[in-house]
Amino acid sequence: MLENESGERLAFDFVNPAADASTMTIMPFAASAESGSDAGGSSGLLMFMGFAFLGGLILNLMPCVFPVIGLKIMGFVKQAGEDRAQIKRHGWVFTLGVLISFWLLVGALLLLRDHFEQQLGW
Repeated sequence: MLENESGERLAFDFVNPAADASTMTIMPFAASAESGSDAGGSSGLLMFMGFAFLGGLILNLMPCVFPVIGLKIMGFVKQAGEDRAQIKRHGWVFTLGVLISFWLLVGALLLLRDHFEQQLGW
């Protein structure tokens, strides 16, 4: 972690074991450090969460994904008929299935990482 004279976090140094221990610096707090606000506080986390939400929104509006959302909703409506409660139930079950699938993937990666004692991921 890189800090300035007053102890504010400015950047992180990451070691890439696959590239002969060369280092790479990522500066997530550069914008907040220049403005004089809390460099490592909740404002940085909120900024990252905002960018993650924006990135997810952009991905869902892509031409290859957006029509699938409508098709999935129409599938819920067709399965449930006119019952609004049944439509909502189908939507919640679908959402829960997606979340559980990703949690299982994360769990498998964490178990593999612990077993092989190295970083795994994409």
